[in-house]
Amino acid sequence: MHRVESNDPWVELVSGPGNAATDFARQFVEDLAYIRQNHDVLLVDQRGTGGSNPLYGAELALHQLSSLPPRFPIPAVDRCHARLEPSADLAHYTSVDAADDLEAVRQALGSRSLCVATG
Repeated sequence: MHRVESNDPWVELVSGPGNAATDFARQFVEDLAYIRQNHDVLLVDQRGTGGSNPLYGAELALHQLSSLPPRFPIPAVDRCHARLEPSADLAHYTSVDAADDLEAVRQALGSRSLCVATG
């Protein structure tokens, strides 16, 4: 088990397209209670997941994610982009935007820092 020496709030960034952090709340109650001994747990749904304008690429769901680039067939990506574009400005679903959103959460909480984990 990895120990973190601070008591900063713990933020779990969930990987995988469309997965929401809030879907894992039960896991923090049942399996990861040791984290809650020293940290408040923040489950922040990143843009495009959970209740935050969920974007799901059904056109891409059937393709293997483990292959070498290109990971997804370009025609499937184009169809997905065309379908999602009317409901979201896809230029604002980047890692930089996600980091900015998390920084805004940190500031709103008045926390000095966050302990961020990815899974």
